[in-house]
Amino acid sequence: MTRALRLAYVTDQFLPSDGADTIQLVSMTSAFAVAGHAVTLMPPAPRQSIPDAANVAAHYGVAPGFGWHPLPGPYPALFRGLEKLLHGWKAARYLRGREIDAVYTRNLPSLLAVLLLTGLPVFYETYRPWPAQSAAKSLLFRALARQRRFAGLILHSALAAGSYAPLGYDEARLLVAHNGINPRLFESAPSRQEARARFGFDPDKIIAVYAGHVSPTKGLGLVLDAAQRLPELEFVLAGSTGEGAIEQRARGMGNVRVLGWQRPEAVIALLAAADILIIPPTAAPLQRTGNTVLPLKTFQYMAAGRAIVAPATPDVMEVLADGSNARLVPPDEGESFVAVLRSLAADPALRARLGAAGRDAALANSWQARAERVAGFIRNRLASGAG
Repeated sequence: MTRALRLAYVTDQFLPSDGADTIQLVSMTSAFAVAGHAVTLMPPAPRQSIPDAANVAAHYGVAPGFGWHPLPGPYPALFRGLEKLLHGWKAARYLRGREIDAVYTRNLPSLLAVLLLTGLPVFYETYRPWPAQSAAKSLLFRALARQRRFAGLILHSALAAGSYAPLGYDEARLLVAHNGINPRLFESAPSRQEARARFGFDPDKIIAVYAGHVSPTKGLGLVLDAAQRLPELEFVLAGSTGEGAIEQRARGMGNVRVLGWQRPEAVIALLAAADILIIPPTAAPLQRTGNTVLPLKTFQYMAAGRAIVAPATPDVMEVLADGSNARLVPPDEGESFVAVLRSLAADPALRARLGAAGRDAALANSWQARAERVAGFIRNRLASGAG
């Protein structure tokens, strides 16, 4: 029998929170544990308010079988960068000499601290094509390619992987692993009518839903432009955390409803209430450093079994195909976006066909399946002498 891996998952994110990146990292931590691996999650924590593992697991709707070792500190610090550096240093100090197989992280300060202060191998996961977005990061990752203990990178897209390969990372050191979903949540989703009753939506309207961070940087201006031209459709934007430009503009629109952050099971119900699910059709996230490539919502949308409208960008096109399991729109073309929404609203058979195709693919791609694939990659890299 293959021995379970012993992993320390170091994150500089405060938990719980409403960020998509924390949903991803907690889901993967839980999935490693469900797959039988001994994984300990190590977040920062304010000394006056140290979170409990069971509460964190409940917040994200995941199994609570992972280890939990928060590292208290003087938070909030003067600035976020200092918090990240302090947490990376504290985590590395704690892990030095521990009997674990590898450190896993999504954070560069933690990665660098572990490489500098311990003898442990490190695996780094990211959605970011850093070398293509930042000259400084390109130099950093070129230097890291020569570090034997920098054992491997787990990338969320082939687009991201393609930015690291030219820097000296051979194919065996890179794993493309698209994100997953929790099938249990979707298999118990309410019907369209039940979900609409829960949120107080009109049972007969065509409803288009966006679920994610509500911000102008996500291309939601395009969505509001479309809503102005399609008064016969209802638009729901879920994931607001304040009163920004999008919220202020939407307030004066009779066919737009803005909701706050939703717990995981509420997100599933919200998607079930929709006829159309929107990834705003803009290329801005690919052009702006720090924005998500192939967003997590892509896989949640697919699993919901609803028609998806998304941008025809290289990352999205790794999993969505126009006319097969989604409708893809040329980025930042408002006319095309409106035309596609209008055509989907008028064609329930097309919506059903696209939704069914996406659901079948997504439900086979669970977090546990992804964790097992990543664990196999880690084993192979350690067996090859990396680290």
